[in-house]
Amino acid sequence: FTTKELGKGTGLGLSMVDGIVKKHNGFIKINSKPGCGSTFQVFWPIIVQKDSHNLREKKETNLSMGSEQIMLVDDEMDILDTLQAILGKNGYKVKTYTNGVSALNAFTENPDQFDLIITDMTMPQMSGGELSEEVLKIRKDIPIILCTGYHETFTEKTARDIGICEYLLKPVSAYRLSAMIREILDKRIA
Repeated sequence: FTTKELGKGTGLGLSMVDGIVKKHNGFIKINSKPGCGSTFQVFWPIIVQKDSHNLREKKETNLSMGSEQIMLVDDEMDILDTLQAILGKNGYKVKTYTNGVSALNAFTENPDQFDLIITDMTMPQMSGGELSEEVLKIRKDIPIILCTGYHETFTEKTARDIGICEYLLKPVSAYRLSAMIREILDKRIA
């Protein structure tokens, strides 16, 4: 099931979720009745871990910090809000856009205000790939991270050929994204 219109992408499907859950030794219980809806219960194995509080503190302090300006583009508000909160907590200034057109307009008005762009691939009006192409015509040196679910026609090679720095498959962990942002931005300074 997808909320996107036909031919506009699929997102993270139930088969992918099932694969992820099974990979972690879990299972999904489904109860569905026509006309009444469906209930999905995801069960994970219990993990007993000593000093889990200290582990969480250590992991959170390992997030890469910064102060740069990041443009974040995604048509899903939940993703925008979550990433903005995570990146903001790490010290970054984040401006969010719900579609490629508004992001391109903001970039065109002031191309030097952003240090990095993170964009979703599949969005209405203008895809992340199209946005990236247009932005790179204006400013070739802007680093772009493109995040996508499975996409048949837009591959990592296509992204690299356009000039996109990183091509990430969803879901992306906050730690991986944070480290990648810092690595990309530090390369620009060096």
